[in-house]
Amino acid sequence: MEKTAKLKIIDDVKLEPTLKEAQAFVGGYVEGISMPNGDYLIVNEEGKLKGLPFNEQAAGIRNDINLLAQTILRQISQDSRFTNEDRQYIQEITGKEAMDKLQSYDQVFLSLQKTQLLLEDRLTETSGAIGVKPSHSMSIQELYDSYNNFKLDNKMTVKEGTVRRNDLPSYNLEQVKRRLKAYHTDFYNALYNPDGSSKPQDEVNKNLEQLGFGQ
Repeated sequence: MEKTAKLKIIDDVKLEPTLKEAQAFVGGYVEGISMPNGDYLIVNEEGKLKGLPFNEQAAGIRNDINLLAQTILRQISQDSRFTNEDRQYIQEITGKEAMDKLQSYDQVFLSLQKTQLLLEDRLTETSGAIGVKPSHSMSIQELYDSYNNFKLDNKMTVKEGTVRRNDLPSYNLEQVKRRLKAYHTDFYNALYNPDGSSKPQDEVNKNLEQLGFGQ
């Protein structure tokens, strides 16, 4: 008998399952995924490895994002602010082949967020200057150098000897954090809580040491 994917929606906090109940429903280890609208999705952590049936709603979302990316590519095809490398990058992270490899909503929406950030890089006045490096190609240090550009541009206090880097855009702190979260996730998680607030410094130091920074 062919298996079908199951979806159960719980809208009453009193009915939230225990860990054992959740494991029984998904048929194994659970993976929790935070959705953009605040909902929380619980899935089988090893569902794809075990060949479990595909969730049609998840497939629909991935197809929608792929179609959105193709629309974006058509719209920017004649826009001189976008390079061939930009177009190739969008195709690589949102094309059908890329979408089929993703195993969770978090991964799918991260691809969408990366596309959004590239559009912001190229279309906004502060970061769309011709010739500057796109954020998806920037190192952690370069992202912080972009924040130094912002502080210099706005006559804010910077470390003595700091020089503006004209090959990089100008990002405020929130823009830097969004890009760290998208492109350097482990580093971002070492510094910030899920709500974006900063972690205590002793916890940050411990996390960075585990990642190999500051050794």
